[in-house]
Amino acid sequence: MTPIKHWVKTGEGHYQFKHNDEALASFFVDYKSNSRKALVTINGESFTIKQTNLWKNHIAVTNASNNTIITIVPEKWYSSCFIVQWGLNNYQLHVRNNPMAEWALQKDGKDILSYGLKTHNSKVVTQITESYTNTAIILHAILWYLFLPIAMENSGDHLSFV
Repeated sequence: MTPIKHWVKTGEGHYQFKHNDEALASFFVDYKSNSRKALVTINGESFTIKQTNLWKNHIAVTNASNNTIITIVPEKWYSSCFIVQWGLNNYQLHVRNNPMAEWALQKDGKDILSYGLKTHNSKVVTQITESYTNTAIILHAILWYLFLPIAMENSGDHLSFV
């Protein structure tokens, strides 16, 4: 059984975000660029996710007009917590490793979306957990951008979801 929301690899660096069998977004990440830029298309609207600043620890999401709509910055210099600003909304983004790697997006201290490694039938799989069924797709794209290297390292080309 395929999970309700999941990412499907469609080519080298190309993915589709699906809800059941309906494609909600396309995603392309270029690992060869210094900024590790990702191009995301949601409902015909284009976005770019890329690392910014000298140390590449800030992330910016821009729209097709090159306007920054979401920023992600570390809470502190060596922090596993990041501040996500999207318009008037502020979120916290946490990196966890208990018991396995996970990126979790929180609002007011409560998880609203997380991407993490789990084991299922003796295999490492990716689990997407969301508190609300209508979580903005761009938030899924940001977490996929951050989590994809972890998923690839642990499962290679055999990405599985639960």
